[in-house]
Amino acid sequence: NVGLGSATNRSSFYQVGTNVKDVFASCNSNSESSFYITNDGQLYSTGRNINGGCGLGFVGEVPTFTKVTIPAVPRTIIGSNMGFIIPCTNGELYMTGSRGEGRLGDGTVAYVNYTSPTKNTLVDATFVNSINNTMHTFVSDYMILFSTGTPYASGADYNGECAIGIKNGSY
Repeated sequence: NVGLGSATNRSSFYQVGTNVKDVFASCNSNSESSFYITNDGQLYSTGRNINGGCGLGFVGEVPTFTKVTIPAVPRTIIGSNMGFIIPCTNGELYMTGSRGEGRLGDGTVAYVNYTSPTKNTLVDATFVNSINNTMHTFVSDYMILFSTGTPYASGADYNGECAIGIKNGSY
């Protein structure tokens, strides 16, 4: 996930290299992918890409940072264990990676991957524009977003992880 072009584990910090295009405006990583947004709004990813989380249209290793085609200008990147949501400057929300157990908040619990940035049509621009850069992932199957100080949860709620007051294995 570090974008150095090899599968060698790194035990200390390394400069990523010359293929990193610009000083980034935002970055995020999870267990399978890493992303950054350049100052001019371009999106790049690298990683294991097991669930298509790199957003490049396929599943499989991406050893160096590679430009991701996305229909809108990304504002920030928010990752859960196996997927990412990407709030954009136009108020649209895009998703990559595994949407299983409802973790991307797109209305499904099916284990289907988004291998390219896919628009979430269940949220409106007001909500997307209010999402700040704070996100917590406590386990692999859900995320909590903070929108103007209010928490919103999506994903597996087997033991009450989503803080909605029930513990029944719901999504």
